[in-house]
Amino acid sequence: MSNYLYLDTETFSPIPIDYGCYKYVEKAELLLFPYAYNENPVKIWDCTATPMPKDLKYYLSIPDLPWVAHNSQFDRVILEKLLGIYHRPWIDTMVIAYQHALPAKLAQLCEVYKLSQHLSKNKTGQQLIDLFCKPQGKNRKIKRCTRETHPAEWRDFIDYAKSDIASMREIFKRLPKWNCTKEEYRVWQLDQKINERGIQIDYDLCVKAEKAVEDAKEYYNKRLSKITNTVVTKGTQGARIIRYIKDTYDIKIPNMQAPTIIDYLKKDIPDGVKELLKIRQNTSKSSTAKYIKMINSVNSDNRIRGTLQYCGASKTGRWAGRNIQPQNFPRPEFKEKEIEKAIDLLKRGELKEDVPLYCSSMLRGAIISAKGKKLVVPDYASIEGRVLMWLAQEKEALKKYINFDKGIGFDAYVNTYADTFKINPKDVTKDQRQIGKPLSLAFGYQGGVGAFLTFAKSYNINVQKVASMVSLPPDIIEQAEWLYHKLKEWGKPAPLDIHTFTAIDGMKRLWRNDHPHVVQYWKDVEEAAKNAILGYPSYVNNCYFDMKKRWLRIRLPSGRYLQYPNAKVIDDKIQYWHYKYGVDHTYGGPLVENITQAGARDILVFGIFEAEKYGYELVFTVHDELVTEVPDTKEYSLQHLLTILNLLPDWAYGLPLPADGFEGCRYKKED
Repeated sequence: MSNYLYLDTETFSPIPIDYGCYKYVEKAELLLFPYAYNENPVKIWDCTATPMPKDLKYYLSIPDLPWVAHNSQFDRVILEKLLGIYHRPWIDTMVIAYQHALPAKLAQLCEVYKLSQHLSKNKTGQQLIDLFCKPQGKNRKIKRCTRETHPAEWRDFIDYAKSDIASMREIFKRLPKWNCTKEEYRVWQLDQKINERGIQIDYDLCVKAEKAVEDAKEYYNKRLSKITNTVVTKGTQGARIIRYIKDTYDIKIPNMQAPTIIDYLKKDIPDGVKELLKIRQNTSKSSTAKYIKMINSVNSDNRIRGTLQYCGASKTGRWAGRNIQPQNFPRPEFKEKEIEKAIDLLKRGELKEDVPLYCSSMLRGAIISAKGKKLVVPDYASIEGRVLMWLAQEKEALKKYINFDKGIGFDAYVNTYADTFKINPKDVTKDQRQIGKPLSLAFGYQGGVGAFLTFAKSYNINVQKVASMVSLPPDIIEQAEWLYHKLKEWGKPAPLDIHTFTAIDGMKRLWRNDHPHVVQYWKDVEEAAKNAILGYPSYVNNCYFDMKKRWLRIRLPSGRYLQYPNAKVIDDKIQYWHYKYGVDHTYGGPLVENITQAGARDILVFGIFEAEKYGYELVFTVHDELVTEVPDTKEYSLQHLLTILNLLPDWAYGLPLPADGFEGCRYKKED
């Protein structure tokens, strides 16, 4: 039987924890240190009153004794920075929860496992944390509450800290462990190292961009108020802008969404309308708030740490963003050369036009390499589409990928657009290729009109314009129109006019006709999941479906599991429990999406380890992109790293997957 030390830390810092634990710890103080060895009673060290207890000192000195904590990154950083204690191995109950599609918060886990009241996380704990772990408000007489100022509450605080340990210990026993493999433990350990390395920030750029944006928005709002005679006073008042344009210019603009504004700015409209739309465009960029986040979160060495959450996307095991979250930086609205020029102008105080728009587009450029180093950034090309076609054994599509990798033919998004619109791939423009991407992503997972609208919004695509370009066969039009009218009958009217709906639904039908094996794969996966729930495990294309207690599990080709708690088949539909939504439902398409994205994640992990072997140190990852920071020497290059990434794991045999990318001193999104 293994021995464990269960521990937690309660701390005070004037720096908000929202800035990340690495920033927080710069001014942190240790308050309480609750702990328990195995099943022994929970004890606590009041760090404000006594020296460290002898038994705790002994436990901390035992080599290779696993320390169990919830969100161990925080406790590890605290113990390393404040007590100078460096230890391995750690076990993290939050990480185990993430690995098995369970909620991350200890309080939620207590509810999931229905712990008895004496074990469940103390629900008054947040009030006590607000009292002792943070500075008090400006209007409070006592600026900091302590053991001396609030002795009764301090005793409650100690009880709360003890209860956390008891809850965590019980949760650790009950959590599933099938994804707690040696391989995944290595991934998590590397994740912690990556978070520790951090991201170098161009602090000067951040400060100047933040001020420039605020100054520009103030100017734009004053200008807006003047030209509309105070009818509209802020660029964020979209509905008022629409009404003003209608009343003044008799031009009806349907909405203030980015694709609509971009489309109208290309039209022959009065200069006054153009100015209003440009002001709206420049004042609606909330993404520039990330500059403030960068300024607040940066450490003294101009690096931001803790930007990744291992298995944060719990359905697939992909990384999620934390802190500044590079994963959701906006798509640039300018070409890379224009952005580089804008950065130079901004730093010299000479950027005058479209300042918020440019600052939004240059967010990636605020991430730089340290002095004497460079960024080498490979990206797996069309990885989701390739993995999907490989899993579904869609041989014709795979053949196109293989030919493209050999320099023959066109990439997947060009082919998708050309096939959909029945034109020669040679004639597909760069903008049209961008439409091919949401076509592939939306329809590949059994999505329809709604899915396409979601992706179109992300890529600033005007759906009405796309619909006007579509030429569909009569039988496809008939089927799409039938669905439109049926939705109305069912009380679920489509969010579009019949022409636009028919065009998008027709594209969906054409895509499905061109990918029969993917369509069959959706059906096979759904059938396998239902059979597994009913007690009949089965294989589908290298994935194994079974039930473990009340969990539907899908073993991926890599050996890792996806899981769906409390899975049932009710009225021939798959139902399972989701910690955010309660009872949730799924079917073939979303299951295939999870499998595909999880497979892409496992390939990315393999690539990261290969890159690390050769000294390409990862500082963060965005979707299927590796951002590495290396010495600025010839030994390290994009071409060398791409050669390394050509190697795929044995389980991915037959998957065509090249990578491409860039190297330089600033992070960017390639044109």
